Amino acid sequence: ITKMELGKTRKSQRRPGEVTYYDLEEAALRRSVFDGEPPGPFPYAARHHEGWGASGAWIASPTDIVKFVNHVDGRRKPASLAPRVIQKMVEDPKLPDGRPGFWYGMGWRIQKKKGGHHWYHDGSSSVGAATLMVRTKDGIVWAASFNRRLPRGRAMYKEFNREMWKLTGARKKWPRHDLF
Repeated sequence: ITKMELGKTRKSQRRPGEVTYYDLEEAALRRSVFDGEPPGPFPYAARHHEGWGASGAWIASPTDIVKFVNHVDGRRKPASLAPRVIQKMVEDPKLPDGRPGFWYGMGWRIQKKKGGHHWYHDGSSSVGAATLMVRTKDGIVWAASFNRRLPRGRAMYKEFNREMWKLTGARKKWPRHDLF
């Protein structure tokens, strides 16, 4: 993984190969977070990416996200985390308001399944981006990135995710060689 990095607020500071981000349709221009700069679209004016850092300013391709997850879970070498750390990461915190079988682990939404856990992470930020990542209990990983934040309801996530579950469920045999 060589292209993951933290993004910048100003459009003029986009990294090579980084997409242009778009706000919701018909969104009004927003006041800039930088004094003296004119209003602009939300992704390039109203949110200070440098201040968000690792909590929401990452630039990463779906391929790099998949590579990252494949090394975090230890199924691909080198493993990023020790097995005891992964166990702690997916452990149910037993919160009183939790939904049975689902919880938020350390950075992942977790769903308990027979034989393991599904890991999820998604988000649609005011940055003008939306991302979905899934790691199944069987170690199959997929990711998608969109260069526009999603309207309420997350229909695009739901439809994409539903289709990916269908595709992976229909596949009986998976390649054993490194696809990267």
